[in-house]
Amino acid sequence: MELSKVVPLVVQLSIVLIVAALGLKSRAEDVRGLLARPALLARSILALNILVPALVVLTVFAFQPVRPVKVALVLLALSPVPPFLPTGQSRLSSDSPYIYGLLIITSVLSIAFVPAAVALLGALLPGTLAISVARVAKVVFLTVLGPLLLGAAVRRIVPTAATRLAPPVLKVGMVLLLLGLVLILAGSWRPILELIGNGTVLVIAVVVALASATGHALGGPDPEDRVVLALAAGARHPGVALAIAGANFPDEQIAPAILLYVLLNAALTIPYKQWFRRTRRSVNREPLSVTGTRKL
Repeated sequence: MELSKVVPLVVQLSIVLIVAALGLKSRAEDVRGLLARPALLARSILALNILVPALVVLTVFAFQPVRPVKVALVLLALSPVPPFLPTGQSRLSSDSPYIYGLLIITSVLSIAFVPAAVALLGALLPGTLAISVARVAKVVFLTVLGPLLLGAAVRRIVPTAATRLAPPVLKVGMVLLLLGLVLILAGSWRPILELIGNGTVLVIAVVVALASATGHALGGPDPEDRVVLALAAGARHPGVALAIAGANFPDEQIAPAILLYVLLNAALTIPYKQWFRRTRRSVNREPLSVTGTRKL
């Protein structure tokens, strides 16, 4: 089998294992917990599905990056929360109902949202831009809902075994994901380097900053909710974006631009994560007031 066919399988398998591991640790109460907070859910959907895509479109029109970057940014803005994101979010926030509930709910909504948004924004890009509900549903089910539900089912039937299985399954998934990214970089580093320049990094940095700031602002008063939504707003599901690109631009180099965004987003959000950790430590060290609460 050719390497070009093996790499996507490795990446897909890694995502399936990572999401399955999340399912082994998740609970049915997670979704119900977020549904019980309608204001936070509404702000999250507003940030992820309305404001971030609108800001990306405005940024693309303002900066006019090269076509592969322009297409990649719009497609990523329309994609849901990536399934591997909760692994990083859980290191910063203990609000697991929000983390897992947001992943599941946005994934379900994406089945209808992504095709509708693609059709609406198709006029902004040259050529025909469309993708069927069935294609989006397949990608979302195989990479998010299917393995998540499988892991959750195992947890419900044999909770003790699920607790033991989750860490090794997650480790194998992360190793395979790292291997897949290395193989992709090995085969795509030339196209990626060709994209760097002409303001491409600046445009991506602006998009990441605007998306993260939007999520942070709409996350509400709880700092842990803010960091979860900020990271979710900046990170998008590359699998869905690649599916749309493959259906509409099979002869164009959109995939390297999508990978470049994923890499830069990971790097550019490091300062934000470090700032959040420092802020949380300083708040935790602050002495209690006479009423028994911390001064904010």
